[in-house]
Formats: sequence, structure tokens, C-alpha cells
Amino acid sequence: MTLLNGVIYLSFASHGDNQPYHGWLFGYNATNLSLQPLVYNATPPTAPKAASGMAAAALLDAQGNMYLQTGNGTFRSDHQYHSSNNYAMSR
Repeated sequence: MTLLNGVIYLSFASHGDNQPYHGWLFGYNATNLSLQPLVYNATPPTAPKAASGMAAAALLDAQGNMYLQTGNGTFRSDHQYHSSNNYAMSR
């Protein structure tokens, strides 16, 4: 769990490598959980069974950027999706 700018971020992924598996990031308003959450799915749209694992909390830097790492995904040298990625996200 990560708190950034009033948003609680939860990241999670597969348990036990049961396919299809995906990597998810949800962001909830810290003061009003009834608001619609922010949702990010790290699985590439071109690889329906490819997986990304985001089971650890996000890292933050001094500028407010959030960093996530994925793994166990599909590798394609001709595309931006690789088996493991590091994501830098900012608002």
C-alpha cells in the first residue's frame, strides 16, 4: 500500500501462477472510498495470457513520482512490452 497526494494505491497480481494472471494497480481517495477508484492493468492488450506481477508496494521519489516493477510477462522484442518492466508514473 502506498499513500501519495491523498490517494491510497494498492498493487497486486497473481497468486500461485494460476493463468490468466494480471498485474493491477488501484488508487482510492483516502478520505472518500466511495468515489470511483483509479485503475491500471499492466497486462499488454496484445497478450491475453501474459502476466505482470505487481505484488510489492510502489516506490516514491522526492518529486512525487511512483515506480512499479512487473515480471512474468510476455517478451516481444518488436514492441514496448517485455517480460519484466519498470514503470514510472506521475500525476
